[in-house]
Amino acid sequence: MSLKEIWADGMSRYGEKWAMILENGTAAWTQEDPRVLLAVFAGLLAAVIWCVALRRKILRRQGQKEAAIRSGHVINARRVSFFRDVNEDESGYSRTVYRAKYEYTAEGQTRHYSVHKKNGLPPAFICLYYTDSPRKVFSSYDNLHIWYPVSIPAGILACLLTMYLTGYFS
Repeated sequence: MSLKEIWADGMSRYGEKWAMILENGTAAWTQEDPRVLLAVFAGLLAAVIWCVALRRKILRRQGQKEAAIRSGHVINARRVSFFRDVNEDESGYSRTVYRAKYEYTAEGQTRHYSVHKKNGLPPAFICLYYTDSPRKVFSSYDNLHIWYPVSIPAGILACLLTMYLTGYFS
């Protein structure tokens, strides 16, 4: 059996279930099969857990930055090179991303640090912070917030995985 036939067979079997869910509304599909409600709940829970964990990491990073400043673990780095990447889609919208490479010296060794910035050229000098080791530096240009949209596919994946594990797709 080819992949195309397997896909068509799966879509015909599971497409009817999804059509029934969409036609009958929320009350009917929760009464007919509570596994769907469990799956939706698992998907929402996974998305919320992802966002909360990411928010905690961002807040912890802010606390680490303040602790590094208090203890004097601040290093100045200078930009040694940068690259401008312009991506243009079919509609003519262009997105510019700058990738800069910084160099800093800590404990007598020269190390490098990379920064990705969407709007505007990265500055010539940045401050790097560390708590324990100068090898593990971070800056205020770390884009942790870009991981928030991943919570949507994570929630959908958790929903589908729950439906599969509970035997809904059998």
